[in-house]
Amino acid sequence: MRKFAFIFSMIVTVNVFAKYKTAESGFDLNLNLYLPTLQFRFQDGMDQSRSIKTGYSLNASVNIDKKYMLGIEYNIQSEKSGNSSLSINRNFSEINLIAGFNFLQIYISEVRKFNLWGTGYLGQNSNKIKTELFGQATTDQSDAETTYGVGVLAQMKLNFLLFEIDTRMMSSKSYEPQIMSVTDLRFGFQIPL
Repeated sequence: MRKFAFIFSMIVTVNVFAKYKTAESGFDLNLNLYLPTLQFRFQDGMDQSRSIKTGYSLNASVNIDKKYMLGIEYNIQSEKSGNSSLSINRNFSEINLIAGFNFLQIYISEVRKFNLWGTGYLGQNSNKIKTELFGQATTDQSDAETTYGVGVLAQMKLNFLLFEIDTRMMSSKSYEPQIMSVTDLRFGFQIPL
């Protein structure tokens, strides 16, 4: 709940900042809001096999002068394995701050535009593991670990609608392997501020 309150306060702060700066210096600011996003991670599972695992992501960002981007994302992933006598349930959560630079813009028409962004990520993640053995459950929470990464974001804009593919290499001590590929497929919309 605190994370959602933090995200909401960031959106309100950016909106207030946008109104103040737009009136004073003429910044061009746009708020990007996204539907819950499907996320793919190439990682080790609880059975120690490396494969593509899916999760979900909530995202919001602000574009500044069509060149820079500041954003936030919250990622969640659940995995369960076991049988009737032993089961293990792992819940992963991560929050990242995003900074980006638009290095390519292609105007296809008046209302369509293609952008490529270079992106950097910094955040924290944690794991919550619930183990149940013959009806006896124990829950363990990991310490927060630092997350960082770099990537490329391909964005197609049609009027105010956004279609994005975000791919990046992320690193954290809690990842298995410690460096992994992460890809998001996003659909959202852009609001001028």
